[in-house]
Amino acid sequence: MPLCSAVTAVRPPQGINSGVIVKEFRNRFGSIIANGQGSMKGQIFRIAHLGYFDFADLFSLIAGLEIILNANGHAVPYGTGVAAAQEIYAKAAVKVAAVQ
Repeated sequence: MPLCSAVTAVRPPQGINSGVIVKEFRNRFGSIIANGQGSMKGQIFRIAHLGYFDFADLFSLIAGLEIILNANGHAVPYGTGVAAAQEIYAKAAVKVAAVQ
């Protein structure tokens, strides 16, 4: 059975505490992500992907992160992160189709 990650750790842009991102996800979108623990608190946020989690969930998470970063003074052109995820998804889908 292949091993799957259960959580992804993300380092926010320099100058923004990851706790801000965690609180913004909860307040703006009702989504729960976790801050870092111990020495990593404020330096990373963690995204769990246990159970059912697909690309549509990932697209919405990245879009929400773009909104949060922009609202907190980190200019990110809307759609750039989502477009990057879409490119990866499209390439992966082509590879899967070629194998089948």
